[in-house]
Amino acid sequence: MAAALAVGVLVVHNVSYMLHTPFWVDEAWVADSTRAPLSQLPWLTSSTPLGWSFLLRFLPGGGSEDLRLLPLAFTLAATVCAFYFGDALPLPRPWTGLLTGSAVLLVPAMLVRDDLKQYTAEACASVVLLLLVARVEAGWSRGRLVAVGAVTAGGLLVTNTSAFVGLAGLVGLVVAALVRTDWRRVVEATVALVGTAVVTGVVYLLIDQRHRNPALTSFWTHYYVARGPGISGTATSIHGYLVGLAPSVGFRSPC
Repeated sequence: MAAALAVGVLVVHNVSYMLHTPFWVDEAWVADSTRAPLSQLPWLTSSTPLGWSFLLRFLPGGGSEDLRLLPLAFTLAATVCAFYFGDALPLPRPWTGLLTGSAVLLVPAMLVRDDLKQYTAEACASVVLLLLVARVEAGWSRGRLVAVGAVTAGGLLVTNTSAFVGLAGLVGLVVAALVRTDWRRVVEATVALVGTAVVTGVVYLLIDQRHRNPALTSFWTHYYVARGPGISGTATSIHGYLVGLAPSVGFRSPC
């Protein structure tokens, strides 16, 4: 079933179109970064994670549309990992895996994000972290906790969301252990959570923070969650974003 879902990625995406359609402006900037010396890469990437731009250098094409094979590869990986995530849940197998894999394969956001940006890597990292957290639940071990922390911190080199998803997963493990009053697991999960938060913060400060600049901050200001007036203002802001995102995850927009 996992192999069938992988083939499905190549069926539902117009691969020929992806590899022959000229880049739009943001894609062209990412593609051009592959032509510069590696030593200049940290100064050429801004809205794109450093690790994503580095991975592009392993693909043939020299700045051509063939570079879109990287987001396609992450789409395929996200779909397959989603199958194994569903398969790891304490629900009927293998149908749960087939449903979760199909959901990632066919969700509108994944169908339209096939351009030369890191969005499919964001999705893949999130699914991988969900899979790792599910594996911790299925068979608790310190090694599996370390794996969640490592992917959370290391994923920040390629994505922007791994920090949020990974830390949320570890918080969930702490809460689950508290509900079960399993104090050993509470301690181990808390140590993993704190350690992951520290390492992720260091990665952000040393690598990601340098890409912040006034132009990007100004551009994205209106996309941030509003901090006022009061809780109602924040709630209204979040509701507006959820309404806007609804079609991307397969729901009708109420507007």
